[in-house]
Amino acid sequence: MSHRFDTGCPTVSMSFVDLRQHHGGEVFCMTTTAIREIKVALALRAYGIEIRLWKEADLREWGTTFRDDTTIVHYRFEEDNLMLAKLHALGEARKRAMGRLGNVELPGCDTFSNSWKPINMTQAVS
Repeated sequence: MSHRFDTGCPTVSMSFVDLRQHHGGEVFCMTTTAIREIKVALALRAYGIEIRLWKEADLREWGTTFRDDTTIVHYRFEEDNLMLAKLHALGEARKRAMGRLGNVELPGCDTFSNSWKPINMTQAVS
């Protein structure tokens, strides 16, 4: 028998093994195994913000995380392809930086379009 419990923590699969046949009594053994999924993403640091970008399951949906010194923001949007998704994420990061820094001169989004690096993001499977 296998059970799953939703605790908000990484998913744990719990298996109970009946050892009565081996020990002649009511003996149960419980094992736990964390179940994780690796998601490939792209990462970049621009405008003082760490940006992570990944493709969601829906056809046009993308996910991003913006992280600066004090804030982490998760953001989803729709775009037709990877290049537009990169520019969209960079545009959002630039807008956030300008809101934080005021009226300053910042490089355009296309400056960073080829600076993305692949990363693996580990997340719990629900």
